[in-house]
Amino acid sequence: MLSGISLSAGMVLATKYRLERHAGYGGMAQIWVATNQATGAEVCVKVLASGGDDESVERFRREAHA
Repeated sequence: MLSGISLSAGMVLATKYRLERHAGYGGMAQIWVATNQATGAEVCVKVLASGGDDESVERFRREAHA
């Protein structure tokens, strides 16, 4: 979760994923198209919105593992 951080194209997350363009919003997150800088692969990155409660964070983790 990136609390209080404004995301924008060109930012690099986790020293690995360069955000290319905003793709949309989910119920509790922002979806971005990004490039994996190590492989050049285009990927989607889902970033949990700030202010998520414990239940939302746990649901986000379960979804990530699925």
